[in-house]
Amino acid sequence: MKEYRKEELRSYVIGNIIFIITLSGIFDSVLSKSIADLMDVIHLIFESALLSSILYIYIYIIDSLVPPSLKDKISFFPINKPGRVVFEKIRFNKLGYRDDRFTIDDVKKKYEEIYKEIDKMTRLVDRERDNKKRKELKKKLKIYQNSKWFGIYMQQKDDNAVSATHKDSLLNRDMNVITVSILVFYLIICFFTPIIQFRSSVVILLAVEFVATSIAAKSRAIRFVLTVISRDIYKR
Repeated sequence: MKEYRKEELRSYVIGNIIFIITLSGIFDSVLSKSIADLMDVIHLIFESALLSSILYIYIYIIDSLVPPSLKDKISFFPINKPGRVVFEKIRFNKLGYRDDRFTIDDVKKKYEEIYKEIDKMTRLVDRERDNKKRKELKKKLKIYQNSKWFGIYMQQKDDNAVSATHKDSLLNRDMNVITVSILVFYLIICFFTPIIQFRSSVVILLAVEFVATSIAAKSRAIRFVLTVISRDIYKR
């Protein structure tokens, strides 16, 4: 699955690098130079190319080193991963988990045994008065839901619709995490090298991108989880 949307991720990184260089005023410095300042122009262009290469290489290295579990924590904060709560969310018709491809009754009927176990575990949570044990029981409930959903996914993973939504989900998650990496490297370069000057406009741009990709990552992940359920309900 690591081949998902490789071109889109590359374009996203390169586009952000171009934005950073532009907003940092490097292009303006080049254009303001006269022919007599040819060496300065060459020096600025070289620095820009060097900056771009450094950012591109290290962002991808960091992206490869960050484990999927940490990426999920960054992208889904402060909510749960959809697979950990999907059955409860569908049953109670929660916002974001409403899907026209199936009804609540369809899901309850298809996964009757799963819901019986969820109800049993929920009663244990409600009866527990010790906060620590209660938290552990809630965690077990979420793990149970995720394990059951993952089992369903493994049966449907070769379905074209499931595969497409999975790739979209991973793409948006990685874009979200890459945005954080870009911001970190930008701040490091600004404060520890003379290559570019700090610009608040760059930070604002990256902050907006982070919020946008975070929302997209959550939305696409929920869509992926619900697609797995819908394909399983109507499988032949």
